[in-house]
Amino acid sequence: MTEHVNGYGQPVGEALPLWSARAFPWRITLTGRFCRLEPLSVALHADALYIAYAGWPRLDLYVCRPVS
Repeated sequence: MTEHVNGYGQPVGEALPLWSARAFPWRITLTGRFCRLEPLSVALHADALYIAYAGWPRLDLYVCRPVS
């Protein structure tokens, strides 16, 4: 089995030549028994996220970005 790596030398899966982009999910809040999943808001979340993730090297590798 051939190992595939990205530009940073990290292991990744095989290419998916027939993959196509899907629609973005609706911007709704899902409330569960133990947690809530809500759309990201800079006004509501930026300060807490900055504090929580400050100092993590290469965190930007795991952030999803829209396909342009």
